Amino acid sequence: MPLLHIINAKIKKTTFENEIAAALEKATAMSNIPVVNSIASGLSDDSIGIGVWLDNTDDLETFAASEEHLVFIMQGLAPIIESLWSAAIDCNDSIPSKDIDLIFWLYAFLDHEGIFEWEIQKILNDIAHLPGRSWEGITIEERDHFRAGGIVLINKNEYEIFSKKLEEAKSNWGDLVNSLTEEFYTQDTLVSTS
Repeated sequence: MPLLHIINAKIKKTTFENEIAAALEKATAMSNIPVVNSIASGLSDDSIGIGVWLDNTDDLETFAASEEHLVFIMQGLAPIIESLWSAAIDCNDSIPSKDIDLIFWLYAFLDHEGIFEWEIQKILNDIAHLPGRSWEGITIEERDHFRAGGIVLINKNEYEIFSKKLEEAKSNWGDLVNSLTEEFYTQDTLVSTS
């Protein structure tokens, strides 16, 4: 089953622009890892976001142990962030192609008692029908923390319509919308493929 690994890292307010640029450069270098098919990286006002597409769950360990990933985490992110969350998600088998006119929305649903699988599936189906290209699914390792998550790549000129449709969808999610952790990455977005 194809796998999407997503990372959201909150940047310290004291961080310099060149340090952020260096972290993003190290993120892009992860496309050199043999098991990586594609990477999306970008900035929000206060976070770095990454999406990494792998062929299957077995590749996650190889990816995590690679020199490029360790350099990104230890030298790129660690000195400049105050917090980080990540999730590994079973998703569809397509991968994004290189594009420079994209932004992306990264999200995950926190787990808590009383969430039914059908409720999560309904929300993921809603997200799959939003404008843009969506990779969404159930988490594989973080079930005790996140139930599901994903990424939607959006053309810059579709951002407003996407935001409007997303808010409409959220109005149908009831209390589960309170379980959503999300971020739009609208700056320095880069999609690179292996």
